[in-house]
Amino acid sequence: MSRLVTARGAHIATASILPILVLLAPIMADARRRARARAR
Repeated sequence: MSRLVTARGAHIATASILPILVLLAPIMADARRRARARAR
């Protein structure tokens, strides 16, 4: 039972983290582009 619970918890964690990473990825890339533009 404990293994099932931990596996389920890990699955929920990855499921909740993945969309956050997907949302942050383009924001971080855009921030880097702006930083490079400012440097120039």
